[in-house]
Amino acid sequence: MRGNPTGGDTTAMETTRQIALALAHYADDHGGKYPAGSSSTDVFQKLLDGNYVTNPATFYLLMPGKTQPTSTHLLAQNVCYDVTVGVDGNSPDTLPVVFVTGFRLEYQPNGQAVSLTRPFPIYGYSAESSMKWLTGGDLAPVFGLAVADKSGEAQFRPGTLGADGFGSVPNVIPGDFDAHGTTYRQLTPGGPL
Repeated sequence: MRGNPTGGDTTAMETTRQIALALAHYADDHGGKYPAGSSSTDVFQKLLDGNYVTNPATFYLLMPGKTQPTSTHLLAQNVCYDVTVGVDGNSPDTLPVVFVTGFRLEYQPNGQAVSLTRPFPIYGYSAESSMKWLTGGDLAPVFGLAVADKSGEAQFRPGTLGADGFGSVPNVIPGDFDAHGTTYRQLTPGGPL
């Protein structure tokens, strides 16, 4: 794992790695095809149903608007990760396959992730402590994105927060990225982005 995460960022980074490995195991058992669905919630439900992941709380982080799952049936409000669909055995190993929700990923060489919410997604911190920091408190979470690629390598990618409260994380997609004609799409817990 690379990056410089602390606290909840470390948890998110480790979880992206676990989910990426579960996706790869699923693909191994299904002719190289990664699970598909209409949302990341659907994709992760397939991992649960197939026992590639046994704890539904794996897909949850402490985030505003999200709740811990109370059963093995996932709902969008239980899921805090997005996935890349269109992944198969020929996809580049450095392609991000799972990452924390709340960002739009650009699937192009040197593609960035841009936050979709303001304040930016602060995960692993309580809403109270996050707001304390945003209003001048002493807790300073690092802005960035926890992401794992097809190889299972997990990273915390630091980004830059703008004065408007939105931010971006550069080079989430490597500069040598070549889709070889494949279209990759991002699925959020609620559907395609």
